[in-house]
Amino acid sequence: MKKHIRLLGILFCTTLAAAALAACTEKIEYDPTPGLVYRLSDDGSSYLVTGYTGTATEVYIPATYDSRPVSGIGDYAFRDCSSITSITIPDSITSVESNAFYHCDSLQV
Repeated sequence: MKKHIRLLGILFCTTLAAAALAACTEKIEYDPTPGLVYRLSDDGSSYLVTGYTGTATEVYIPATYDSRPVSGIGDYAFRDCSSITSITIPDSITSVESNAFYHCDSLQV
């Protein structure tokens, strides 16, 4: 009987630890920050962020926009956005063009 209870206890703890690990590795999805400007790629398969007209200091770029992946950040997309302190970039971003964050002096690494 003691072995049976001990086995159930170990199984319970293992299940609890697995659930906790899954919760820690789960990616948090935020709503896209208003003011992001997108351009459809030449082949029409994805979007690029090409500008920002918003006022948020913390910017979240979504992984998808209009049912297509967001795959890049264009030249000078965040030019002179000196009030931005952080930008969350999804794994779908595969290219960041030159000077994308030109004069983003408050951005913290």
